[in-house]
Amino acid sequence: MMASMVGGNLAIEHRFSFGLGLAGEIVYGNLNWGHYSQNDTSFNFKIDYQF
Repeated sequence: MMASMVGGNLAIEHRFSFGLGLAGEIVYGNLNWGHYSQNDTSFNFKIDYQF
C-alpha cells in the first residue's frame, strides 16, 4: 500500500501603523492513501485590529 501526504501554504500580512492588519493565505494539500485520494485548495483572508 502506497501512502503520501503533501501540503503547503503561502501567506502575506501587512500591518498599518494605526493597528489595522490585512492578511491573505493560500493553502494546498494532497493526500493519497491506497485507493483514496483527495486534493484541497483554499484561500483565507483576515482583517484585524490590534490595540
